[in-house]
Amino acid sequence: MRDLRPADRARVRDALQWATSKLSQCSHEAPVGSAETPFLDSLLLLSLATGEPTERLLASMPDEVSREAIARFVRLVDQRCRGTPVSYIRGVKEFYGRQFTVNPAVLVPRPDSELVVETAIEIVDQLGDGGESAHVHDACTGSGCIAITIAAERPAIIVSASDLDQGALLVAAANRDRLLGPPTDGAHVAGLPLWRSDVLEALPRESRARRLPPAKIITANPPYLTDTEYEHLRTRGWPEPETALRGGADGLELIRTLARQAVTVLPPLGYLVVEIGAGQRSACSNVLADCGFHEIETRRDLAGRDRVLVARRSAQRTHGNDD
Repeated sequence: MRDLRPADRARVRDALQWATSKLSQCSHEAPVGSAETPFLDSLLLLSLATGEPTERLLASMPDEVSREAIARFVRLVDQRCRGTPVSYIRGVKEFYGRQFTVNPAVLVPRPDSELVVETAIEIVDQLGDGGESAHVHDACTGSGCIAITIAAERPAIIVSASDLDQGALLVAAANRDRLLGPPTDGAHVAGLPLWRSDVLEALPRESRARRLPPAKIITANPPYLTDTEYEHLRTRGWPEPETALRGGADGLELIRTLARQAVTVLPPLGYLVVEIGAGQRSACSNVLADCGFHEIETRRDLAGRDRVLVARRSAQRTHGNDD
């Protein structure tokens, strides 16, 4: 591959052209979907290397970039070419207008998951008392982007979150404390409680211990790639954690667990809001229906793909006991 690095004191325009060309050439070796925006990636990396906002760089195309910044930029582009996501390189990813800290312990937040937030907020707003009595719990929270965003957008409600991975919980806690403020009495019930749980297994116990009301809404972006899909990504160097991606032979293993557990902890007519993969709507709807959910609706993302399922627990419990 032809790779002529930019001059030591290249102009902004030349540096971006070089990096865009190099990343475009690298993209044929990258996992599908991981290198689709070479110019944007180049701009973000140049911003990181120079310390200048992207808007300023775009307005300063003829300006020269310092020798030190060019050297940093070349190293960052090389790192990106090796498959590291820009979000991991920068250490942050924007989600719903906020900057979330990310690292290889968590899935990089996607714009598609903002639909989970919007759907949960819509339900909260439909509840009585302005939603103040609502408790929203986010399972498989990862970076905490869904739970923290809901808490920030609707500060009167109770929001909690859980994840099985301790590294992910550390990232979520850091994002919570930075974006919502450190835990205090009152607001967000001690700053949005976080705990370790295998999907929803610990929700009843932790809710009782923390004197939280039953969760009326459960949200989740569980792993939903099939084993085959995940192995394809792994062999091509996909860097995100397996636990956040791999959903078993048919991709529905965690969704089945989520549905079985959710129907036992939600109150009658409580809501489950879950992100799904492309082509999984019918199978996931059947899973939810078999577990006792009804009024199952589909929400589509901006690309028109089935992305979120919304379901209500039946008025009469068919699994477990109300308490």
